[in-house]
Amino acid sequence: MQMGLLFHKSSALIFLMLVSVITSAQKKLTDNLSVSGNYHFGYSLPEYSVLSHTITENVQSFDLSFHKERTGKDIYEQLYKYPQMGIALFYSSLGNEDVYGHALAINYFFRLKLIAREKFSLYNRMGIGLGYITRKFDFEDNYLNVVIGSHFNVHFNFRLGSTFDLTKRISINAGLSFDHYSNGNTNEPNIGLNLLTGFAGVNYLIGNRLERIECEVPKYEHGHALEIFVSYGAKRVRTLNSGYNHTLSFATEYNYFLSRFIHLGAGIDLFYDSSIRPNLIDADEVVRSTDNFQTGIHFSQTVVFRKFRFTLQEGVYVVLTNKIQSSMYNRGILKYYLNDDFSVRLAMKSHLHLLDYPEIGFGYKF
Repeated sequence: MQMGLLFHKSSALIFLMLVSVITSAQKKLTDNLSVSGNYHFGYSLPEYSVLSHTITENVQSFDLSFHKERTGKDIYEQLYKYPQMGIALFYSSLGNEDVYGHALAINYFFRLKLIAREKFSLYNRMGIGLGYITRKFDFEDNYLNVVIGSHFNVHFNFRLGSTFDLTKRISINAGLSFDHYSNGNTNEPNIGLNLLTGFAGVNYLIGNRLERIECEVPKYEHGHALEIFVSYGAKRVRTLNSGYNHTLSFATEYNYFLSRFIHLGAGIDLFYDSSIRPNLIDADEVVRSTDNFQTGIHFSQTVVFRKFRFTLQEGVYVVLTNKIQSSMYNRGILKYYLNDDFSVRLAMKSHLHLLDYPEIGFGYKF
């Protein structure tokens, strides 16, 4: 399930949007509030086949979540069909207790209905948060665990599920869930753990169900904008050394506003990555003064929710290429506009399915 990484766990970033949304005031704390419990059964999916021998048993997981359905107080809540936001607690085995131990996690999630009928609905849910793995890599005590190098990790969850109402307050749900644990390359090793499970459980509506607000959505006028960005990052190279390598990037991007909630863009990038030359030296490769610099072009797709933007980027190095990693790069970006022009952003850069480093930066829109 390497495709799950395309959400760029840095998708650790989306929790900022969820915190803002879920804390919006409603009439009572319990209005539209539901609790859900699920049991999961499935498999741990090793990133590389050579690691399969360390997976000796099936994965079993439990999650408990509290979530609220939005009432449509603004255009975005109506456009997203009254989404649900909430907080979830997780406990999971990881396929081998002696090597990987267990996982505990807490995350914020965003749940959208894809199909809604009177008693049945089909939904997808994405959440990001903090995970704790009880067993990590150790040269002496746990050298078989070459996938997790730290106790604390980012936890990403994506699921496709369905619900069926039994009464006005009780419903049952079932579906498929994908979970990923890794530390964003802040500690090595960092291959990460992937879990694919089927789940089933029960939902209970605690408070009163509020009436949805419906109003006419004004016609949207397409637009466009040009932005410039600067970002800073840090990472460890894949040699288990103790130091961090610093990164810096500059970008300019043109965006076309396709709709209120979808923007399409294209841009150019300049990267500085201080880890490239040390890696080339370790590999006995020829080293040039420009090897720490890379240039590239990218395309992007952005989802808009109020002042927040969540972006997926796909890029390719041109002219100054990356001699260590893939010729293609990706980013997952969460951006927030402080005003009409200035924005701050968090991002995770990767090369296809391999995470590289997290970034923090700011931008200006013309």
